[in-house]
Amino acid sequence: MKKILLVEFNNFHEEVLLSQLSYLYKSKWEYFLYINASLNDKVNLEKLIDKENIQIINSKNKFTRILSLINITQYIQKNDINVVIFNSYENIYVQLLSKFIINKKKIAIVHNLNIFQKDEKKFNNFFVLNNTLYKFAKNNFTQNFDFFYPLVKNTTKTQNINNNNTINIVIPGLIELSRRDYLGLLEIIKNKKLDNIKFIFLGNILKNDGLQVLEKIKEYNLLKQIKIYKDFIPYKEYFDVLNTSDIIMPLIHPNVNNFEKYHKTKITAAFTMAFSFKKPLFLYKSFLNLEEFRNFSISYDLKNLIDKLENLNHNEISNIQKKMEVNKIISFNYQREKYLELIE
Repeated sequence: MKKILLVEFNNFHEEVLLSQLSYLYKSKWEYFLYINASLNDKVNLEKLIDKENIQIINSKNKFTRILSLINITQYIQKNDINVVIFNSYENIYVQLLSKFIINKKKIAIVHNLNIFQKDEKKFNNFFVLNNTLYKFAKNNFTQNFDFFYPLVKNTTKTQNINNNNTINIVIPGLIELSRRDYLGLLEIIKNKKLDNIKFIFLGNILKNDGLQVLEKIKEYNLLKQIKIYKDFIPYKEYFDVLNTSDIIMPLIHPNVNNFEKYHKTKITAAFTMAFSFKKPLFLYKSFLNLEEFRNFSISYDLKNLIDKLENLNHNEISNIQKKMEVNKIISFNYQREKYLELIE
């Protein structure tokens, strides 16, 4: 049996790890994990991998991180690992560790092509996480690139639970103003009567930029309009909310940092969640220029957002959702088979 090791030094990109573990589950691969201690505390992985196959990276300081590089190298040799996948290419310790791993197939997942090094030669292959990024990589770099969608396995039937015909719009992710235009959205919907719309800010409102956002929610008297969370959201609950929502809104507008890069070189997990749970995307209009989102989205711009919200209806959403459910490319089984082929 071939052996594969997944490595993650960071305390994020866990959804990409979860999808890969789901793809590897009951495959012909024996798989192992070396991950950041904080990430291990956040995510319950033991349903997808034997506990004894999980190793922890102690990242308290530079010394412990350097020691982890030695430990991982020894672990790879001891367990006769065939393939090493770095879950996040953008980490200085990944660059260092890759130099010490020899005679093994090394693959790195690139989340930000805008900082990819054109002269990179330490890895055999690179993966990106959607077709848009793949097209950019093929047109701009000479290295071996492939892509897969890191779909989270939905263990319950995709569903919508609505109260009085309410449309639940979920905005997933950390509350960070550099990534999503929360303040712009609040400014637009304040003093507007949107009786059929409920926004769900699916991130801890007490962390990052959340307190600034919460202050505006209170100032604009929008607490009834917006569901917020004041603590870490366990992944089961996080996925349940996505599964019972109606539509996913990435909230990436022109005033957001890296707006243009999200069209070419960066990805948001909101896209992955939409494909995983077969939920339509509520997207700023420029994203419809990207083929992979066009048939699964409802678009808006900042001038017509209120009108679009007022006219959202369950029939339109349901029709898009049905198209997503029968689409082969974004099915879990298709992406699982593709991933397993790629790592060969």
